[in-house]
Amino acid sequence: MRVRIRLFHFWVSLLLLALSLGGGIRVAQAAEQEDSPYQPVLYENSKFFHMSAPVSWLTITISKGDTLLATITTYGEDRRSTWGYQTYLDTSLFHKGDIITFQIYDPTQEKTYTVPVEVQPTSSTKTTPPTKLTPIKEKDTQIRGEIRGEVLYGLKSLVTITRDDETVAQGITYVNDDDSQSFNIPLAEGVSLQEGDQLAFTAETPGFLPSDSIEATVHASDYSPEDEEAVNQDVTWLQETMSYMEYVPPRVDLPTAGMNGTTITWWSSKPDVIAPTGEISPPKKDEESVTLKATITKGNASKAVEFRAIVRKQKDSTPPVTTLQLCEKCTPSEQGWFNQSVSFTLSAQDDQSGVKQTEYQLTKKKWERYKKAVSVKKEGIYQIQYRSTDLAGNGEEPQKLELKIDKTAPKLDVSVNKSKLWPVNHELVPIQVKLKYHDSLSGLHSVELVSITSNEADMYPDDIQGADYGTEDTSFLLRADRTGSGKKNAPRIYSITYVAKDAAGNETKKVVQVTVPKK
Repeated sequence: MRVRIRLFHFWVSLLLLALSLGGGIRVAQAAEQEDSPYQPVLYENSKFFHMSAPVSWLTITISKGDTLLATITTYGEDRRSTWGYQTYLDTSLFHKGDIITFQIYDPTQEKTYTVPVEVQPTSSTKTTPPTKLTPIKEKDTQIRGEIRGEVLYGLKSLVTITRDDETVAQGITYVNDDDSQSFNIPLAEGVSLQEGDQLAFTAETPGFLPSDSIEATVHASDYSPEDEEAVNQDVTWLQETMSYMEYVPPRVDLPTAGMNGTTITWWSSKPDVIAPTGEISPPKKDEESVTLKATITKGNASKAVEFRAIVRKQKDSTPPVTTLQLCEKCTPSEQGWFNQSVSFTLSAQDDQSGVKQTEYQLTKKKWERYKKAVSVKKEGIYQIQYRSTDLAGNGEEPQKLELKIDKTAPKLDVSVNKSKLWPVNHELVPIQVKLKYHDSLSGLHSVELVSITSNEADMYPDDIQGADYGTEDTSFLLRADRTGSGKKNAPRIYSITYVAKDAAGNETKKVVQVTVPKK
């Protein structure tokens, strides 16, 4: 059934477009024709119409020839949705194919649009009947429920409630965000409910047949006059509290509890602008109109009240803020150098108009638009700059980060003044080491004597003396001695090890040997 309904709406839309293009739409206060932003749709046998309308207050007169059918004043909703307006037209005055004239006055533009509308035939599809009725008590003054299963592109429905063929309540639903319609309809003036009353519910959506009737029984009341009074008092309090309804982000305080023990739940016609919890998102347009509906409840007493809120786009004069984040494993040395490739990401924050783009610059040649993580692999010193621009045109002053990469280990040469100790006389011999080192990028950080070892055990205590390990010590004593054991009476070998480190943490290790030859 949903497929048939959508096809029906599609052909109706094409027919209305053909009418607008073929017949022309006149603007009362303009010499030239101008397309109307308001496009009513009217069906035979329907007492109310629906129409897409931008946000504004409207006065609408509906006539057939010289006969005035209705005059209503209402306010528009988001043009992306279509909403029904209750007019109780006399359906006997028009039939399928009749041309009904809508004159729509928009005070915000000080324009009147004249829109001819052809009465459309009614679909053979029935409207879905009301469901999920809230239990009805004999003291209730409002009847609540939902329509689920066939919400037709945001169309509202007219719900009629009768008792013994007498209409006791009638009203139009509002559309929820979860593919349903809800209604909270007050009883007609002078009507009261009694335990055991049988109520019949029907729903009608413009362009579709009325729904089947469903019945509900009125139950005995556990309704408290004190609860009703508390609800009434908090309705008044809430109306006074929420009297000023013009907001800018980030939020509006929507109370969830009244002053007299009531609970308050909220519904928003545009939750993407004002959420039911009160968070406000920056509107896409300069101004957004939002309907906020508060339901005040205590016990079985409940009333709903609506507010019209205006959310204005806050003037954005603040540039975004960009943050540079180095990769998790990219850790610099104490001197700020890296000895590996470095990648970074950029993220920008703008709480008002939003971020338009982020750029970075590795060299002074050109700015590049940031799209994904940037990897810097070549050695060198980079003056990275980065900045962002928001949708309001505010540009951030470039931020800077110096990135220094040195992957090359320093050069180190080690030599000694005596590479052989002779004669083998058991004496300590002074050794002088000559060091040559160089690092062309980050610079040398340190050269250290890290160890002096022998391939033989000492024959006397302290065969190695005067060495200051962990420093750039180049003078120490080695004993001219050897055990004379081992393979083929092998020589003693002293291994002297130095390590050079640059500022990026790159290391070079060199070993020089001093021997005590065999006899």
